[in-house]
Amino acid sequence: MDSHTLYIIAGASGSGKTTLLQNVVFTQNLCDAASKYSTRKRRPDILIDGKTVVDDVSHLSLKNIEKRCDILYEINAYKYGINSLEIIQALGKGKNLIVILSDMRAIKILKKIVEDSGNIVKVIYLLSRMDSASEFTKTWSQRIIEECGKNNKITSEVRATDQKIPRIIHAFLDSHTSDDGSSFGNIEQVKRLCDDLVGALPQNSTYEKRSERIRLMFNQYIHNIGLFDYVILNTTSLDDMFTQAKKIIDYNNNAQNQRLAKSKLMKGPVVFIVCASPKSGKATLMENLNIMGSSQIQITPKYADREAKSTDKRDGTIVGRRDLFLQGSGTTPTDGVWEWSFHKIGKSDEGTQYAVKLADIIQRLTEGISQIFVSNHEQIDRIYKEPALQKTLRKVEPRFVYLYLHRVRTDAEIKEQAADETRRLEISRIHQWYVENIEKIDHVLVNPNHLTYSEDLHDQMMSLIELYHN
Repeated sequence: MDSHTLYIIAGASGSGKTTLLQNVVFTQNLCDAASKYSTRKRRPDILIDGKTVVDDVSHLSLKNIEKRCDILYEINAYKYGINSLEIIQALGKGKNLIVILSDMRAIKILKKIVEDSGNIVKVIYLLSRMDSASEFTKTWSQRIIEECGKNNKITSEVRATDQKIPRIIHAFLDSHTSDDGSSFGNIEQVKRLCDDLVGALPQNSTYEKRSERIRLMFNQYIHNIGLFDYVILNTTSLDDMFTQAKKIIDYNNNAQNQRLAKSKLMKGPVVFIVCASPKSGKATLMENLNIMGSSQIQITPKYADREAKSTDKRDGTIVGRRDLFLQGSGTTPTDGVWEWSFHKIGKSDEGTQYAVKLADIIQRLTEGISQIFVSNHEQIDRIYKEPALQKTLRKVEPRFVYLYLHRVRTDAEIKEQAADETRRLEISRIHQWYVENIEKIDHVLVNPNHLTYSEDLHDQMMSLIELYHN
C-alpha cells in the first residue's frame, strides 16, 4: 500500500494557520483539508481573489462530536473533534491531507494512529512575529479596534473611550517622533503604548487571556520541540510563508526523502550544527550550554581569525590562531580542518575565517560524546558535496543534526541590533536561504523575546539533547 502524508499545522492564535491552510488547499492545490468538527458555528464561505474560501471545521453539537470522533480537545471554550478513521480512509484514497491542530495531546494521539496505519505524519509549527513583544502588542491592539468596529456597530461603551485612543496615540507621537519624521520608540516604549491602547478598550480582559494563550502555545513548542518536523516562519510576507509550505510538501512527495528522514532515529552521539543570522543569540546559547549543559554536551572548539570578543572561550571560540587551522592551502578537509567564512560578501576576501578541527569532532564521537558548534548554512550542503570531508567523517559515521536559530524581530528591531547595513543584508539573505531550504533543517531554535530568550533558548536545546540521547 502506498503511504500518503497528513500535515498537521500548530501555532498560536492569529499566527496565520487558516490563511496557510486555505492557500495550500484552494490556491496551490497541494493537498486536501482533513475533516474536523467543532461546537463553534461554521464560518460563512467568503470570496478572496475570485476563489471561494471555506471554513476548516464542520459544526456539530457536543453530543454528536462525542459520538463521531475518537480524538477530542478544547480551544477557546469550544470543543473540537477528529475522526481518525475518516482521515486514514481519505489517505488511503491517494490524498495528502492537511489539518489545523494546536493541542499537543491530540497531535500525539493522531500522529500515532495515522503512522500505525502505514501513512506519514509531518507536524509543522507556524511561527509569526506576534511572538515578538512589540509586534504582538501592536497586532492585538489593532485587532481589538477592528473587533469594536465590526459591521459599523460601535457600542456606547466604546464611544465613551474613542476620544481617549487618539489622545494616547498623539501623546506618544509628540514624545517620540524623530527628526526624519518616523515615530518609532524603543521596544519598551512601543509596548507601553500598545498596553495603553488595549487598556482603553472594554475587551481588554479577553485579549489579555489570548496573550497568555499565545505564550502558553510557545511553551508547548519548547517542551515538545522534537515533535515538530518543520517550522514555517510567517515573519515577513505571506508569499514567504506559502513558499515554505510548498517546499515542505514537494519534498515529502518524494518517497526517497521519507526513507532519509528515518535516519534521525539512529542511535549514538550527534554533532549539532547551528546556523543563524547576526545578533540572533548564538553566543548566548553557547555560553549557557557551556555553563549549564556541559554534562550532557560539549562545545567543539572553534578557531577564528579575528580580534577577541568578550564572549570568546565561554562560547568555545579561540581567536588569533590562524596558524592552527590554515595549514597548506587551508581550504580542504585533508588539512585536518573544516573551514568556512562568516560575513563574506561575494568573492571578496573580507570576512572572518572560522574553522573546527576534524580531529576534535572525531575524538568526541569515538568517545560517544555529543557536541555542538556554530557554523553557517553553506556547511549543510558541503558535508554531502565534498568527497574528502565525507571520507574523513565516514570513519565514525556521525549523526549530524542541523539547527536554525531564528530570532523573532521587527524591521525596527533589526535596524537597532545591526547598525551596519552589511549585517542587515545578511540577516535578510540568511532568512531567504531558510525559506528556500526549509527541508534541510532538522529543528528550529526560536529566540522569541528580548526579555526571556536566554532561558527559552536553553530550554529548547536541552529538550533536543534529551530527545537525541534517548
